[in-house]
Amino acid sequence: MRTPLKLAKPSNEFVAQAMVRRERKASARPRKPSPRQMFDSACREAQELSARYAKENDATAFDAARPSVLIGVYVLLHTKVYGVAPDDLLDGKAFLAACGMATRLVRDQFGGSMKQAVEFLRWVWRREKYLEERNKEGRTSRLGWRLQFGCSGLVVDYRVAVARHARAR
Repeated sequence: MRTPLKLAKPSNEFVAQAMVRRERKASARPRKPSPRQMFDSACREAQELSARYAKENDATAFDAARPSVLIGVYVLLHTKVYGVAPDDLLDGKAFLAACGMATRLVRDQFGGSMKQAVEFLRWVWRREKYLEERNKEGRTSRLGWRLQFGCSGLVVDYRVAVARHARAR
């Protein structure tokens, strides 16, 4: 039968040095923001940029913004059109998924141009507001974040509307 190993007790000096190293590591590493903090930040930034956009009527206000700000713009427009905030984005996983979809939308559909992506969102929500006002009693669906950021059909509809508008001029 084997005898158990006897480990030496660490000296107080060793314990103190280990604690100092742990504190240095913890203080040197910046904390990553939680998805909820990122959501709040995106909404705040979207409000600030939207106010600047409304004041100056210039979509270049969004040029330097991150794609996650599109989620904040979505929240603002959803609340404005439907009168209710989209609480399904408060879940951290849903918010991060929406951020990923918004990033792909900007990169793949608009060549990285936030200005074009914001114009797209404005067009979609003008159309949604029109549909909501026209059909108050019979309409039960809403424009969710998955459809807004993941449906290439909406982008095609937008491009068709832009082309029609250009031809009408």
